[in-house]
Amino acid sequence: AVPSALCMKRLGSSNAVEAEEPDRSESPFPLERTLSVNEAKIETSALPTDVVVKFYGTGVRPSYLLPWQVGSQTSWTGTGFVLPGQRLMTNAHVVQDCTVLQVTKQDDSKKYAARVACIAHDLDLALVVVDDDSFWESLPHAIFALNLPDLYSQVKAVGFPTGGTTVCVTKGIISRVDSQVYVHPRCLGINSTSKSSHGGVLILQIDAAINPGNSGGPAFDWRGHVVGIASSGMPNQQNVGYVIPACIAQMFIAEFESTGQWSGISQLGFSCRPLESEAMRKFLKMGDEKGVLVTSVAPMGALHEKMKEGDVITHVDGLDITNEGEYPIIAAGQKIFLNLDSRISQKAKGEPTTFTVLREGEKLEVTAVLAPIPSLTPRFHAYDSMPDFVLIGGIVFTRGTVPLQNQYLQSRKTGYPFISDKQVWDDYDQWKEDPEHELVVLLTILKHEVNLGYGHTNVGVLTAFNERPVRSLLDLARFYGEALQGAEEFFRFYLSEGDADDAQKGRAPGSGPRIPDIVLERKKVEAADSKICATNNIPAVTSTGLLPIFQNACEGSRAA
Repeated sequence: AVPSALCMKRLGSSNAVEAEEPDRSESPFPLERTLSVNEAKIETSALPTDVVVKFYGTGVRPSYLLPWQVGSQTSWTGTGFVLPGQRLMTNAHVVQDCTVLQVTKQDDSKKYAARVACIAHDLDLALVVVDDDSFWESLPHAIFALNLPDLYSQVKAVGFPTGGTTVCVTKGIISRVDSQVYVHPRCLGINSTSKSSHGGVLILQIDAAINPGNSGGPAFDWRGHVVGIASSGMPNQQNVGYVIPACIAQMFIAEFESTGQWSGISQLGFSCRPLESEAMRKFLKMGDEKGVLVTSVAPMGALHEKMKEGDVITHVDGLDITNEGEYPIIAAGQKIFLNLDSRISQKAKGEPTTFTVLREGEKLEVTAVLAPIPSLTPRFHAYDSMPDFVLIGGIVFTRGTVPLQNQYLQSRKTGYPFISDKQVWDDYDQWKEDPEHELVVLLTILKHEVNLGYGHTNVGVLTAFNERPVRSLLDLARFYGEALQGAEEFFRFYLSEGDADDAQKGRAPGSGPRIPDIVLERKKVEAADSKICATNNIPAVTSTGLLPIFQNACEGSRAA
């Protein structure tokens, strides 16, 4: 395993970023001058550009709003570089949704077939392999820098940006060490303030543009060692690029080598609020301490039953936590503050974390081995999320996922019907209670005479079907198969408006039973679904993965 100290090493009593020894012949703020032709040739020849490769991708994006369809085919290019062990590294967004992936070497125009060995959307990293042995002949590999680079140290980003066919070198300096949810997962719909967020990760900002096509290429230090992987630029800003630190890439590689997969970023597993109010700190009996207030703890997290709502966290691994939820490090002689979650996200799996906590004014220590926490709303397509669906009488139910919300927000710009936060999206911001816990969303209604009287206003989260609690889309597929072969006259759907338990228990005395939100006639539904599927070119009443569950439920009910 790669320890977190690879990024941050304890020096004496303070935690510091130990950087590569810089070139002391240059000032941190050198006076730039134009290089002569000979100097430029020497400087460029010192770069190991022969480890850089170009990717060609072709693929289709899935549709979560019409989950039986896919988008149109598109093509793109990106950059990568060679690792030891006959592997290539690039960005996750370079190989995402690829149906065909090819790669060329810098000195060879031949395109070789490639395949993704492992992808980490939360880190925007991927490992790629080429099975053709001739590709690896006489091909050198890159060397990672041992530590974070100094602030203001020079780096060179190498890649194949759009607009040309040859390798391109862009020079810049490390202008900031920060932590954030990376641009790629944000583009996929991850909201950094939501419980579906995996948390911030260490990142380097450079004053060189990362243009389309540059993504996945290496950023070299003055030794020719890889200090990071070019990831993204900043929209509407010039000469601002973001680089994933080498230590994060090595953590990803180490886990893949030991387990054959990437399980995700380790997470805090609690929500907290800042404590900038002096009155609130006095009320919580904090004295001179600083920290943040725990507001909820994830039921499936390592801190469940260890951390409690109302605890005040004052230290992490012996480091002070500010009232804004940040901790200090020393980088290039300067103290900087990073978000608390970045302390956890850079740790290798199995490494413990210790929190100092004030609980009702008493100080105690809480230690846990933090790990990835399953999100109630699956985050990434083909990793933990698929566009599954169940169709009942033209009513389309799907799983509440981050890609679903992200595609909805994009489609709103082109006129997709409005779905209010109360109908669906407010339910996204909660912890997953157990492995079976999902959100089942009534997404849309394909009009047919069987469902007349219902429409877009019925969009919402399904809680029960025929008075049976629906905990997952698999539950609904099974319940529907059983109900089709049953003797009940009506199918009854209960949405999350009001008390979700009303479908399973009696209402308050005198109020009578709860009326279902949607009622369909059983005998009409099966024939209607056949026509609806034919009209909309839908292969079956459930997605492929759920079809065996539905069919087995139908056959089991017939046999009974």
